Amino acid sequence: DHCVTGVQTCALPILFWPVLAVLWLLSTLLDRRWLELDQRLPSWDQADYLNSALDHGRALGLLPGGSWQGWPALLDHSPKIPPLASLVNGTVMAVSGDSPDQAAWSLSLWFALLLVGIALWGRQWQGPGLGLLAAFFCVVAPGLAEWRVDYVLEIPLCAGCIWSQWLLGRWLRPGGASWAAAFLAAVAMASALLIKQSALLVLLGPAFWAVLVGLQDRQRRWQLLASLGLVLALVAPWLSHNLITAIGGTNRATLESAAREGDPNATSLAGWLWYPRRLPDLIGQIPLIGGLAGGVVAGRRLSWPRGDGAWLWGVFLSGWLLTTLSPNKDPRYLAPLLPLLALLLARSWLLLSGAMPKAWGQPLLGLVLLFSAWGTAQTRFQSILRAPVFPQPIDKIVAAAQGQGEGATRSTPRTLIVVPSRPQLNQHSISFLGRRGGGGLVGRQLGSSSADIKPALEQAQQVLLATGDQGSVRRSAEQLSQAIRSSGWFALQQQWPRPEGGTYELWVRKPDAPQPVPFEQRFPALA
Repeated sequence: DHCVTGVQTCALPILFWPVLAVLWLLSTLLDRRWLELDQRLPSWDQADYLNSALDHGRALGLLPGGSWQGWPALLDHSPKIPPLASLVNGTVMAVSGDSPDQAAWSLSLWFALLLVGIALWGRQWQGPGLGLLAAFFCVVAPGLAEWRVDYVLEIPLCAGCIWSQWLLGRWLRPGGASWAAAFLAAVAMASALLIKQSALLVLLGPAFWAVLVGLQDRQRRWQLLASLGLVLALVAPWLSHNLITAIGGTNRATLESAAREGDPNATSLAGWLWYPRRLPDLIGQIPLIGGLAGGVVAGRRLSWPRGDGAWLWGVFLSGWLLTTLSPNKDPRYLAPLLPLLALLLARSWLLLSGAMPKAWGQPLLGLVLLFSAWGTAQTRFQSILRAPVFPQPIDKIVAAAQGQGEGATRSTPRTLIVVPSRPQLNQHSISFLGRRGGGGLVGRQLGSSSADIKPALEQAQQVLLATGDQGSVRRSAEQLSQAIRSSGWFALQQQWPRPEGGTYELWVRKPDAPQPVPFEQRFPALA
């Protein structure tokens, strides 16, 4: 039996895998029910990641409208974000279907990987009870529960980082140095980096520590050098192929985005308090309060963490420091730290229940599990957006744009210039809906600069305009709209009322206007 400072853990080893499977199954059933009831359209990021999965599924030859054209062509589809998650998600999409709800099955698989990693880490540290309690806290964490049904990269990133940190720690344990352990840790770290660049925030500290330890240990030295070489070999093909766009995308997502949104930086007190204030909403109030109380109990013993505990604290604190120093303060950057925090809180809860009389400790823990699960489920279902009485006309817009031109079919390659940009309708959502099932319609955003007006007038075949609020676009978008309407080269083909007021308008180039080479033929050559 495993013990936590003299307290028996809450599960027998033989129940470890069945209980873990039940946790995943229940969370997945609730997630699928939530997706079934929620009728919101994919917003900017969600539609962009759906497009990326669609691109990679097509490039692998698994989805209609695509075929295998070699590695360089495959790497062309991930210019800013690494490709691993999209490769997996596109493969799942080929099996599950390409609607947003069907594509979300990949998130359930990534979450299963996350739960297994965190449970095995907890079992290694203090036994199966700790591993299962940490996995439960991951299931009921409000932030992770939200991202499990939100088509972004946070759940895949959490899974990749957890396995990287755990396997690297296993290699550093006394007697843990082996070529197999080093190989597994290297593959896991490369995988995390190939999911999203922000993995560096939580992997840089542990990697630096592993380098310091490995160089001083003769047995580990060659394993360390070989592992570093393997990580570079796995990451280099994507990074070298997309270096400029990856750097530009990272700069836009961190420095430019932080400046535009007014996020506090690390030179101010607000910057250091930004994430602590959001922890209750991300990890859950009950696990956090009890975990802090258990931390007080542990602190009274005046003993520093050792072994696996010291490694976990080091990984968590280094990741917290670098995440706080990052200019962009989006809560999603804290996502890879939440499973680590779940482990620490689970350990504190077991200490707290063990310090109480036996008649109190176990019932208290049971109530914690019940109220945490109920609170998160209630919050998630309160966030459901039902089907609106007056829905967005995006399906009608896509169908109209796909039907333009003599002999046109859904699979005919074509470009729709999209000027308005709103969460409910933007260039990414147009592209995703326009390419589902082998469709050929791609949406492209123009209007962010007055320099867009001339090429739009000369090259565009179809343009989507809007009256009323244009969304997250600059004033130059209105100038582009007026230029299209007054040019005499475009005719208003169809318009649809918008639920938020105003209309969407599809403008099509007239037959007697100058006919340019279509965008879809010029873009690949320009790229």
